[in-house]
Amino acid sequence: MTTGANPPLFTVRVTVPAPDRARVHVGGEIDMDSGPRIEDLMVRQITGGRVRIEVDLGSVEFMDSSGIHMLLRVRGRALDAGGGLDLVAAGPRVVRLLEVTGLTEILPVPRRVVPALDAGAATATGSYSWNLRTDAWWWSPETYRILGLAPDSVRPSTRLMLSLRHPDESASGDPLPEAFTGARVSGEPFTSRHRLLLADGSTRTVAVVGEVVVDQHGEPTQMTGFFVDVTDVGDDTGEPPEESAEDSGRG
Repeated sequence: MTTGANPPLFTVRVTVPAPDRARVHVGGEIDMDSGPRIEDLMVRQITGGRVRIEVDLGSVEFMDSSGIHMLLRVRGRALDAGGGLDLVAAGPRVVRLLEVTGLTEILPVPRRVVPALDAGAATATGSYSWNLRTDAWWWSPETYRILGLAPDSVRPSTRLMLSLRHPDESASGDPLPEAFTGARVSGEPFTSRHRLLLADGSTRTVAVVGEVVVDQHGEPTQMTGFFVDVTDVGDDTGEPPEESAEDSGRG
């Protein structure tokens, strides 16, 4: 193993919601270095019979024109095989790139855009997956950071995540577990906002996006989605967060 190498600037995972469908979850950066490896993975899905490719770019922090060309090539391969390629999630930066390049008719803007991201703000986005059968979690490095933890410093778990709920939110009916359990029962995607109290005593507001993956019998097997740090973004109306008199210096 080579020591001193730079850490990878992208992550990619594949889930299989149906025998002919693969969902590719990409995070980090898509550029001339990472694009070919991501493309190779998607092409292997197509040649393996999963000709309907769903691409989840909700955790992508940067994508240049090489990423656009990569998606178009994979789309062509999928169409030739009798399938297709759909974007199922993306952040505003990716959406803006599609709009600027005039490719929204070929690669339509996904129905689910990661919420509350201001294109001018340095908003952190982390991804997660939750195995509903084993209760095992996976968190991306950015998810750990959003939750105030060092990447891979602890084992992700439902109990750990719920322990970070802000006391005020816990007292008002536990909306965080309700969001997850409600989606698990209904099978519908969800978006919700929550306040967290981190181990260092700081408070953070996160938007949680989730979607349930089912097996061939329609039984839920996995939940995937994002944690988005919206502490400094404001509410859904686009207004900046209100400052308390103590925080703003007004008495």
